Amino acid sequence: MKNIFYTLLIGILFFSCTDEPDLNNYNLEIQNNSNENLNIKAYFEGNLISNVNLSTNQSGLECSYNDENFRGLFSNQCNIDSLIIRFSNDKGYIVNDEGSGTLNFSNDRNPFLPNGGFDINNNNYSFLITQEDFDNAHDLP
Repeated sequence: MKNIFYTLLIGILFFSCTDEPDLNNYNLEIQNNSNENLNIKAYFEGNLISNVNLSTNQSGLECSYNDENFRGLFSNQCNIDSLIIRFSNDKGYIVNDEGSGTLNFSNDRNPFLPNGGFDINNNNYSFLITQEDFDNAHDLP
């Protein structure tokens, strides 16, 4: 009887153990590599949560989180679901966590997506706004 009890106890302990996920720290930012000043407004559920002005070669809208995988800005810790990126000439981009809309960046770039065009240095991810982005920007409402 004791053997059955110990066998059951060991079995329960063995099968109740789970592997802890391997968490990595990810640091994100948006960097203005264009020759133009820009403004970034970040929203969560329709509410403005950040309003950042970036001069040339400045970065901002930083977010850090721990996760098993890099998820772009689309993570629970960043609490951002859409961005309006506006240059001083009132052109720019409106991007969201769904990747939909007609005012997105060209060539599948989106800071909300893990493969959205980040420059990666270790676990530091920079979404670069380039002069080409300025040249291709949309008229914003």
